[in-house]
Amino acid sequence: MKPDQQIIMLTNAEWIALDPIVPINIVAWSSDTGVFKIGNGTDIWSDLDYSAGKLIGNKYVESDREPVDQEELRFCSAEDKWIFKLKGCFLSETEITTITTTIYPKFCVIGEVSDSTGYPTGRYKICDGVNTFVNIPWIDYTEQYFDTDGTLTANSDVLLATQKATKTYADTKISLSDVDTDGTLAANSDSKVPSQKAVKTYSDTKIPSTYLDTDGTLSANSDTKIASQKATKTYADTRIPNSYLDTDGTLAANSDTKIATQKSVKTYSDTKVPLTYLDTDVTLAVNSDSKVATQKAVKTYADAIAEQSIAMAIVFGG
Repeated sequence: MKPDQQIIMLTNAEWIALDPIVPINIVAWSSDTGVFKIGNGTDIWSDLDYSAGKLIGNKYVESDREPVDQEELRFCSAEDKWIFKLKGCFLSETEITTITTTIYPKFCVIGEVSDSTGYPTGRYKICDGVNTFVNIPWIDYTEQYFDTDGTLTANSDVLLATQKATKTYADTKISLSDVDTDGTLAANSDSKVPSQKAVKTYSDTKIPSTYLDTDGTLSANSDTKIASQKATKTYADTRIPNSYLDTDGTLAANSDTKIATQKSVKTYSDTKVPLTYLDTDVTLAVNSDSKVATQKAVKTYADAIAEQSIAMAIVFGG
């Protein structure tokens, strides 16, 4: 029998009456007959075959040969199995108090059963045919397989943690009461731990990192990307601050530090003479009421008139 195998002990009649599916690797022990079956997690008890041998003192008997001496017997005990023919029985704690002076035959195994639970306590004695029962040392197989260390540092596949050790260890972990299943994480707590589902639910409401654009030029110019705060600031810092924009359509500030908005430029410009109304013809031949001569055209035309006047004055003796 392996150390990590668990035993369920019922009488043979109880096994027949219940006939359950025996979990895998569980030993279904008939306490009154000593025979047992090992579950496979699929078949009911009645469909399982009996294992060869018997359990005596929680050990598996594989041979009809009697041991040569106590040392051979103890060696096989350390290997977690009896390979010899043994005789023995289980007695209650009360019954054991009545046999303290009895001398039992060599290699007789007597196991102890709890008065309160009716189950083996894990202690047994191997008699030597010489000493009285009270002088035979108890062998406690729970000491071999049960771990009482509350840190479970052994992390063993062959040891079983006691209930106390399990509780001590578990109490150092996160309690179920500390697990928050709220998908909004509204508690925003330093003492709560969100469950995996809560984390996923909350995270699914956020922007996936694949949608964040960290490029400070915003060159993607995308409808499916969201600029990060840093990218937004980097880009915005290359633009004209609102405080520098002048919305006054008269441009009265006439400033070297202000920039007129498109609207203010249009408003101001619309009060001026359109280019289509400017006449650059230095002869002013159009002689129009809807045209405006440019400064150059006016100067050229006026200079020509002045020169003509001077010439005439000279000709006519002026």
